[in-house]
Amino acid sequence: ADLLDEVGDEDVVIFYRFSYEATLISRLLSSIGKPHYTISGEKDEYEAFTQDTTQSAVAIVQVQSGAESIDLTKAGITIFYSLIQTYGQYQQAIGRTSRANQARKAVAYYYLLIENTIDLKIYEALHKNKSLIDEIIGVT
Repeated sequence: ADLLDEVGDEDVVIFYRFSYEATLISRLLSSIGKPHYTISGEKDEYEAFTQDTTQSAVAIVQVQSGAESIDLTKAGITIFYSLIQTYGQYQQAIGRTSRANQARKAVAYYYLLIENTIDLKIYEALHKNKSLIDEIIGVT
């Protein structure tokens, strides 16, 4: 809730992996009065999110469902509540909120990480994979 208070009137995308996480996130958002929309294999409120003009709407997106074929560039803030282990899906999720030539210049990314947790290990592995791929293709 503190992070969402800090972002103010920015639209937000929160990526999650497991259904119970969406329920927890939705309850939190309801308790603080934030309009929110779920995009998952079970529920698709994508159109409602893209048409919300309150400038503080939150899309709760299951990373496996929202990693491809949707445009979430309306959001200036992206939060990874939990991470996916597949580097390709992780990059696709980032690509939904940040695209070349988009009107918004920057997107802020937040990761909810705690020491000695699986999400921290996944985060480290994802960034290790990125470094390896960058090295292979010659990105500096």
